[in-house]
Amino acid sequence: MPRKEWVADDFREELNRKVKSLNRVCTCPACKPEAYDLDTPCLFSPKCREIHSETSPASKAPVPFLSVRSYDAMHLADQTMQYIDRKGLQAYKRQRDAIPRWEALVKDGDLVARLARRNLKDSVPIKELQKALAVFNDLYFFGALKNIRIVYGNRLSKSNRLQGFDHALTEDTGQASTILISSTRHWGKEGWEVLATLLHEALHCFLDQLTSKPCGYCAPCKQRVDNIGVHGHGRAWQLVAMKLEEVAPDQLGFDLDMYRTKGLYNDLVTHQEGEWPSIHDLTVWGLDEG
Repeated sequence: MPRKEWVADDFREELNRKVKSLNRVCTCPACKPEAYDLDTPCLFSPKCREIHSETSPASKAPVPFLSVRSYDAMHLADQTMQYIDRKGLQAYKRQRDAIPRWEALVKDGDLVARLARRNLKDSVPIKELQKALAVFNDLYFFGALKNIRIVYGNRLSKSNRLQGFDHALTEDTGQASTILISSTRHWGKEGWEVLATLLHEALHCFLDQLTSKPCGYCAPCKQRVDNIGVHGHGRAWQLVAMKLEEVAPDQLGFDLDMYRTKGLYNDLVTHQEGEWPSIHDLTVWGLDEG
């Protein structure tokens, strides 16, 4: 078994042991529906919970417009998974147009080959990653991502509050985000891994830009640590990431690994921050030992 797979299995086994020992009461929408009552007011700011989508949109029907910092995390995750699932006549024109752009970007294999070189700064201009991000935005995120800056390096300055390898940071206003891609740590691995990392971080930016700021008092807001997570790998992120892994082979042409197990492990074990999921959560996310 490749090293990456057995390391992931080790992470999964440790997570499962801890989750079973804690045996937390599940707070997901299925187990605790009262916490997701659409009529529950938020004391900090009202939530625009409804995202209205066409069942079979006309050829030029606009994609629903999403407002910054306006949605409950689980409602946004649910609607995003429905958007990602759209295919054929049910897809919006924005989504259909994204596919040939992606094919043009990766068709000859040159970009993927250059993404596997020693230093990305020398082989892949940022503008090429911006093109890939634009495809992901239209195909999976309603075209709602705004003002995303991609930078290379191993860390940003402490003033930017962004350190370490491969990270994303969204401004408190939700109006802009920065994605840091390590220029060297992916060397020797398949170039697809950099694109998977970009999509992983883009999902963080999407949820951070669009979910409403928590008041800390109303029932949905109290679930934010569970649903988003201190470092972003909570319930909403896990569910959308799992859906992306499902559709990527057909749409993007490679087996997508969103590093869901590793992300959750780093949050809870390495950083020791965030709320541990329930046994039911791990089962729904496909991270249980079964």
